[in-house]
Amino acid sequence: MDDAMLDELESLARGIPFKAPSISVLSTLLGIAVFDGKTINGNYIRRQTRNAVEFAAAIQSGQQLGMVDDKTLWVEVGPHPICTGFVRKLLPQARMVSSCHRNEDNLTTVAKSLVTTHLGGFTPCWNDYFRPHEQMYSLLHLPKYSWNETDYWIPYIGTWTLDKALLKYGVGATGNNRAAGISSSSALRTSLIHQITGETVEATTVTLHVISDMQHPEFLDAVHGHKMNNCGVATSSIWTDMAMSVGEYLYRLLVPQVQDVHMNVGNFEVLHAQVANKSKGSSQPLALHAHLDLVTQSMSVSWYNVSGETGERAAEAFASATVRFEDPDVWQAEWARVTHLVQGRIETLRDMATEGTASRLFKPLAYTLFKNVVDYADRYRGMDSVILHHYEAVADVRLVCHLAGLIMNGSDASNTRDYFYVTPGCESFRLLKPLEAGAQYQSYVRMFPLPVDAGSMYAGDVYILQDGKVVGMVGQIGFRRVPRLLMDRFFSPTSSSPGTDALAPPPQVKVTEATILPFRQEKPRNTARADVNANKVFAPVVPEPLTPLVEMTVPQRGHTDYMSATKLIQGGTSSIGSTTPDTATLAEADLTPEATFVQLGIDSLMSLVLSEKFRSELGMEIKSSLFLEYPTIGEMKGWLEQHC
Repeated sequence: MDDAMLDELESLARGIPFKAPSISVLSTLLGIAVFDGKTINGNYIRRQTRNAVEFAAAIQSGQQLGMVDDKTLWVEVGPHPICTGFVRKLLPQARMVSSCHRNEDNLTTVAKSLVTTHLGGFTPCWNDYFRPHEQMYSLLHLPKYSWNETDYWIPYIGTWTLDKALLKYGVGATGNNRAAGISSSSALRTSLIHQITGETVEATTVTLHVISDMQHPEFLDAVHGHKMNNCGVATSSIWTDMAMSVGEYLYRLLVPQVQDVHMNVGNFEVLHAQVANKSKGSSQPLALHAHLDLVTQSMSVSWYNVSGETGERAAEAFASATVRFEDPDVWQAEWARVTHLVQGRIETLRDMATEGTASRLFKPLAYTLFKNVVDYADRYRGMDSVILHHYEAVADVRLVCHLAGLIMNGSDASNTRDYFYVTPGCESFRLLKPLEAGAQYQSYVRMFPLPVDAGSMYAGDVYILQDGKVVGMVGQIGFRRVPRLLMDRFFSPTSSSPGTDALAPPPQVKVTEATILPFRQEKPRNTARADVNANKVFAPVVPEPLTPLVEMTVPQRGHTDYMSATKLIQGGTSSIGSTTPDTATLAEADLTPEATFVQLGIDSLMSLVLSEKFRSELGMEIKSSLFLEYPTIGEMKGWLEQHC
């Protein structure tokens, strides 16, 4: 009798199309997490009714994949809570709510569960909860004071309570159009996108303004998962995630019937890194502006800093991108032509690892190498194993874009002693389908040096593979070489006091007898100089101190200090070249009074290095812009004679 019933159940279940779950399933039949659309089928339903229940194994699998922890809120949907008791025995600290209770009115149970959910840090959609019975509610009218019938309540006029957020963050000052008031629950809210402050929808265009706070616990957790110089630094993946979330939201506003939105995040560039403030209880707001044009099938995105004190938005964006909505079939056709080449290089790297000519690294060692520049939190350590050979590598990964950074900052082909490498962005980022939590992927990349006029840049294409097929690609992800001397200048939190330089020491500097440090002279190479126009430095915006260029107590041996500074300029490029043979040295004959720093190859990045050397070796605080204000060797020497 039971077998006949099971046969009929399986037969009926086979007629149901099972798709990949949008929320991962912890299977109590298999004791694992299920992400695909093939595991659960008619036979699975049959086995679920008779086989042993692997409840503990399923919970343990969720913990191992990072899907379940002490902060997880469990919601049991059913006529009476049963599974919550099992979960409580396995996870004593777990928080649980239920939809119904046998001995309690359903509305009471749901109300209690929503309260628990709200107190647990999750915001229910209260508007949807109250909407079915909205007409039944009535507002209370507060009574007047009885002794003189005088109304002491200030009459409410206008829409101040709706618009105060706009005023706080300066959106109104920039002329942004507000189509509707801000609701208590924003239509678009993620861990990185917190509040819509402006939205204008037209027939073929839509404009969106968003405010996010880097100090919000979820945002801050993502930032602190990527530390440089012991400071939390926002990664490019944060801005890419925000761009794709906004892109899908806006596209569905104009094309609501679309099933899947395929986006290409292109021309992505970060000009200034965003470093999390270390002061507790402060806010660090950011503004995002997006404009989607359905005719061109593209969306422009820009990110801006916002003052936490005045609420004013910065005039210049610190990052920008262009999102294009494209046909995924074109991507597949493009990738199909190169898949065999990528697979061939992967097999070659594996053979080289077997022969010992390439390095095979596992997770602990790979992230130990990464600590040379970046310290990733455990939950963001997605590379399980890596095969590395110079500027080429393949990895088994769960986070798909780490590999390029490891090559540049961990390979024996890179000069990681004197330099570190950071990415200002990429030309394109495409995913054929959303990434699955816990799923296994492969990443392959080969980094190449770009022409000299690109300014010490490397770039490469990161191919993302799953089951032997290319499912995503990061096109021309770039990495800029930066002298390690500038780590503190670029990656330190900004000062909490307005108008002060977070990196500069006190302005009064007592200069003792200067010691002229000998510069190591190495054989120069025929390496072309960096282009002076490569001045897009991706560092935090640091306000200049409101002091003279140099403010110090000059000792009696001022001539010695002048000579030291002059020699430092003469050997500036040589001293930089002494730390690495990759930079050409200059002959003293080249340093004529008429020679300009532009001709000598001292660009914006090298001027920062020289200003740091002035500070560390001579105790002189100068601005890097001094090389623009006094553009020739003669003018610089004249300035040194006057101030030293």
